[in-house]
Amino acid sequence: MPLSQSGTRTAGSGRTLGSLWGIQVLAAICATTLPVLMLVAATDISRLPAVVPIVLVMLLALAVVRPDAGLLAATVLVPLCGWAARILQVDSFRLAEAVVLAVLTGALIRLPFIIWSSREPTAVTPTVPAPMRAAATLFIAVTAASALVRLTLWQFGVDLQPGIEALLAHLTTDYLFGLSPDVPGLIDAARLVEGTALVLVVIALNRRWPALPQRLAVATMLGAAMVALVNLNAMVVSVWTDENPIGLLLRYLGGRTLAAHVSDINATGSYFLMVTLLGIGLAIEHRRWLGRLFTVVTALTGVTFWLAGSRAALAAALLIAFGFAVTRIIARQHSRTRLMAVGSITLLAVVALPVALTVGYPDRSATSDSVDIRTEFFATSLSMMATHPVLGVGTGRYYELSSEFMSPELQSRYPRENAHNNYMQIAAELGTVGIGAFVWFLAAGTHRVWLARRTQQKRDLLLVAAGTGAAAFLITCLTGHPLLVNETAYPFWIVGGIVVARAHALCPSSSAHPTGRRRAIALWIACVGLVVSVPSRAQAEVDGLTLEELSSGLYGWEIERGSEKRFRWSGRHATIFVPTDARQVRIPVRALQVEDVGEPVHVDISVAGHHVMRIPLTDRSWVEVPLTLTHSDQSRTPPRLDLQVDRTWSPARVQPGSGDGRTLGVKVGELAIVRALRE
Repeated sequence: MPLSQSGTRTAGSGRTLGSLWGIQVLAAICATTLPVLMLVAATDISRLPAVVPIVLVMLLALAVVRPDAGLLAATVLVPLCGWAARILQVDSFRLAEAVVLAVLTGALIRLPFIIWSSREPTAVTPTVPAPMRAAATLFIAVTAASALVRLTLWQFGVDLQPGIEALLAHLTTDYLFGLSPDVPGLIDAARLVEGTALVLVVIALNRRWPALPQRLAVATMLGAAMVALVNLNAMVVSVWTDENPIGLLLRYLGGRTLAAHVSDINATGSYFLMVTLLGIGLAIEHRRWLGRLFTVVTALTGVTFWLAGSRAALAAALLIAFGFAVTRIIARQHSRTRLMAVGSITLLAVVALPVALTVGYPDRSATSDSVDIRTEFFATSLSMMATHPVLGVGTGRYYELSSEFMSPELQSRYPRENAHNNYMQIAAELGTVGIGAFVWFLAAGTHRVWLARRTQQKRDLLLVAAGTGAAAFLITCLTGHPLLVNETAYPFWIVGGIVVARAHALCPSSSAHPTGRRRAIALWIACVGLVVSVPSRAQAEVDGLTLEELSSGLYGWEIERGSEKRFRWSGRHATIFVPTDARQVRIPVRALQVEDVGEPVHVDISVAGHHVMRIPLTDRSWVEVPLTLTHSDQSRTPPRLDLQVDRTWSPARVQPGSGDGRTLGVKVGELAIVRALRE
């Protein structure tokens, strides 16, 4: 909702808000209610140390009272959450997302009062720029609609009420725990929506606290300094305890990867490159002791950037340096020598880039091999996108479906994998509409930065440094997927918010455009249309899926050692569909967590949403559960079997450092099905 320079609403924007008031209020209620439901899972002290819910409650309360302070706290804490989760032995808990949800919830509760209350000081700058608001609305709508399709498929075969109850139960008990397969795509959709919301909240809060971008930049560097120390400490411990410490240290310097706070080295490199560039600007901007302090922190992050061993991040750094050299030449050289200088720099970059990547990290595999792999993934993404070009295959489904579109050579390396290109992954999962809205959102923010740079005679170092860091991060998204890692994705969105908020403060929006009302109505119609299309999209998905593909809450097939029995691990909740002519089913189940606790593991079984029995598993033996189905021969809906496990476990907690953060229930073997006799 644009405001004039004096802080009063324009007539055009007031009419727009009035006509769409109901839709916006409904969207605001949903935006506040869903995070609250998701955070309920973090109050389970039987699965978490008490310190975790206490800290989250404190963050939520702080964000309600002072959302700027809550955002600052989250900016410091989020990069450390992966390491903290391991220290607290809660690897299966997505601590970074819980922190972001707590702060976003508090900020969303307080934000309407900041905007509307007459007791608040007059706004210094307008709210979120209209193009960014429109792009964000469309992107969130596309993402949410895709997630709703997945949720509709998850509830297929049951009545509405049991389906809603199951969804609420999942959100309030298991959502934040582990890599749960229970509701496919929900985690990935939430991450994109939360990141977009972080940008909008930073911009919106800046109108009440004009110094927020500078404070967030300092908080970002503080969090990065602590993460850098965590990584360097891990390297020192590793070198100190090694039989050949000098040799190991040289291998680290030569390309042995170092990523102690997250498991993705490319995401680690992307993060440290972004904060290093931000730190350079802060070190130049501040004088005396503060400038020296930023210099030390920037040196720390620069070292850990190099030790991450990410060639994608190194290539982005070289491209940024090349771009800086070109802009300086264009600004300083005469027109006669400008073209020759730019051409020489370009030729040098083309020759030097592959050499630098190879020489910089000699211990890594060949650069040409890495390029070939990413080229293959690009072709895989295009093939996947071609099947659903408009709205995509569904959020979070790239990894699941990747093996169907890979070349044989690529599949021999990666049975399943993400796209190694964040843009192509979004394009494949959300289609041209989704990637179009995402690029529009980025372009709208970039345009705001360009306007600020054009209108300001004096260079704003914070804007340049944060903008350069965010741009470098986005470049690395061309060859990696740092937006899929919570501890690196959320800091990027916050830095993106810093950039646009700073630019928006330097060059506020003008009054509303006369056609703004019609555009807003058209945008909301498109968003409502996306939501209305969910049932038909879900039905089309059902018609194209096999029974095994329609099942959910189960991980991939495995072979049990010793018995050679095929099985799949379930999460807390698993859904299995059987043929419409099935009359009897025997379900083999086995629990491994019985002896660890000394109590039975109970499996509740429902048919078509109606509870039929509870099976106690008292030891680690396989138990076959017989079921007799009473299913109408005229029904076209395959019988649905639901398994609910009362106690789950995570391999990461049993074996710290295993990297297996899945939430596991029981083993489910191959079903024995007796079909109806055909006349």
